[in-house]
Amino acid sequence: PRGARDFEWPRRIRMDAPGSKGRVVIVGANGLLGKKMLLALTAAGYDTVGVVRVPVEHAEGLPFTQADALDFEAIADVLAGADVVVDNVSGYKPGGFPRKHAKVIASRAHVNIVTAVRQARVRQAVVISVLAADRADASVPHFAEKAAAEEAHLGSGIPTLALRLGVFVDQEDGRIERGFEKGVFETVGNKKAPFGWVYTDTVCKAVVRGIDEQATGVHDVVDGTGPPALFAEWASERLGRPVKAKVSPMWVFELLTFFPRMASPGLRNLHGMLKFFSAGKFVPRRA
Repeated sequence: PRGARDFEWPRRIRMDAPGSKGRVVIVGANGLLGKKMLLALTAAGYDTVGVVRVPVEHAEGLPFTQADALDFEAIADVLAGADVVVDNVSGYKPGGFPRKHAKVIASRAHVNIVTAVRQARVRQAVVISVLAADRADASVPHFAEKAAAEEAHLGSGIPTLALRLGVFVDQEDGRIERGFEKGVFETVGNKKAPFGWVYTDTVCKAVVRGIDEQATGVHDVVDGTGPPALFAEWASERLGRPVKAKVSPMWVFELLTFFPRMASPGLRNLHGMLKFFSAGKFVPRRA
């Protein structure tokens, strides 16, 4: 499989004693990736805080503060004094289902963050995006939101790093890894279509190095790229046990969800994502 495009570092993060290299504020830090970024940046020597909309369960001593990105005054207050801001906000939950007020989050939250970033005069902004965000349209609102966030940050005048990520191997709900335990990777779509995948630890390495080097521009972050069978082969090599790909055709999903999709924005978004994958679009730019 093809490896990381712009960042090629060790997969696992060493947690060393923290120092002080500047203040990093991560907006949208309550999920798996957000917590790991907090740990990685703290270990790399940054004074780091995570911003969340609601109290965090299992905070594990991590530094969180509460503010809603839809409230400009609140988000501007927590970003004041930051050297670097990471925008990890999404109107969609893991798996592609929308959060409450997803459309408002997509249209207003990132604009508020960008405006607050400019007001705080930070030295760098980092926006967490997805592979091929610029190729998405309104049929994939999750990806379209990320494309709009990229555009807002990159056009802000603040030095900005946009990291486009592959599918997480270690999903928040563990569904891919649970499949590995059964010796299978199950998906829906085109069995020949390539896609990019990545571990969240690789993403954290990309974030740390990107901030260390004050990198700018758009960078793809993947651990590999290929069709489902190649992903299963890659997983087999890593795990030391066989994993096979099981790909259900797209028409099966479309048939089973035809009527439910009419009433479910989440299923419509998932349908758009699966079609995007099936077309082979979810790949690094030079794949």
